[in-house]
Amino acid sequence: MSDNQQPDLEQWKDLFSTVDVSPKAFFPDDIYYPDEMRGLDVEKFLSFCQEVNEGNFLEDYEYPEFPLLNEQEFKQFELALNRKLPEGYRYYCQVFGTGGFGDLICIQCPDIRSIEKFLENSQSSLLACLDSFQYEEIPTDELEQLVENSLVFGDRDHLVIFIFDLNSYNDEDRSCDIYGLRFDCDDCYVRKVGRDFFKFIRDEIIGEGLRRFPELVPTDDEDLASNWFEYKGTTFMPFPRLEPPESEECS
Repeated sequence: MSDNQQPDLEQWKDLFSTVDVSPKAFFPDDIYYPDEMRGLDVEKFLSFCQEVNEGNFLEDYEYPEFPLLNEQEFKQFELALNRKLPEGYRYYCQVFGTGGFGDLICIQCPDIRSIEKFLENSQSSLLACLDSFQYEEIPTDELEQLVENSLVFGDRDHLVIFIFDLNSYNDEDRSCDIYGLRFDCDDCYVRKVGRDFFKFIRDEIIGEGLRRFPELVPTDDEDLASNWFEYKGTTFMPFPRLEPPESEECS
């Protein structure tokens, strides 16, 4: 694969097949579910939901919608944003969807039923970050430019966020620069962590690439700080889309 050649949809599906998928967010607390499934097949998963439903006599329980976006929905979001987004992110939202890796990092995909809310949440996170950096008396000229032209796509307990620098989009590689921003009470950092979204998910999130950025480890939460590099990012939990639409936030 050349430097400018992006992985295709099948390669994203292959990557998805390497993770253990926990479907527990789709079930009521009193329903049995397997702890994990290797490389979740959505059709088989929905069939499994039906079997669980029938086995537990929950005929009235409606399972939430799986959090995937098709091509048309993703383009609809780009039109609302009036920006191009990385091709890798488009494929990610078709294969993985919104969810949490290793119970640490959430990667968000837009919910087209509540685009304005999604964008409001992104802007709110960016403004909170900017306020923290100003409080720390860090030069903010470049940061303000970054914040004004970015989209939040991931976070960990709102102490660390991951963003696309939308101004850096290039038609040649169909990608944007990816930054990690940490803004807890002790220190604030901005680090460019890559550009290729496929490599970011494969190497930094599923893999252990974030070890290269220890300054992004939040220090407010001692437990989080102590196990930041010990988590297993090979476990993925999809977050269902609920009715009525709610903002896709991590907790």
